[in-house]
Amino acid sequence: MTITHRTVGTRTSDGLYETESPDPTSLTARELQVLSLLAQGKTTDQIAHDLKVSRVTVRNYIQRIHQKLGVHQRIQAVVYAFQHGLVNGPVNS
Repeated sequence: MTITHRTVGTRTSDGLYETESPDPTSLTARELQVLSLLAQGKTTDQIAHDLKVSRVTVRNYIQRIHQKLGVHQRIQAVVYAFQHGLVNGPVNS
């Protein structure tokens, strides 16, 4: 599966957008932890329970992950994470 990246933009004072490329190195340790849990197939509620935070906090983390990776959906973030070595693949026993 290939992901098309969107550019992340910030609005300047003149109303134009300044764009940036996706930057996975800017993910915090907590965002990487959330991304890893997403890659395990966990839901927002499960992640909130595991991390002992609210659902809203988890949604905020996911939103920031999407922005930093330049994706729109969880599955895109997970695929990006596997493709770029941000999370480990499943372990076969």
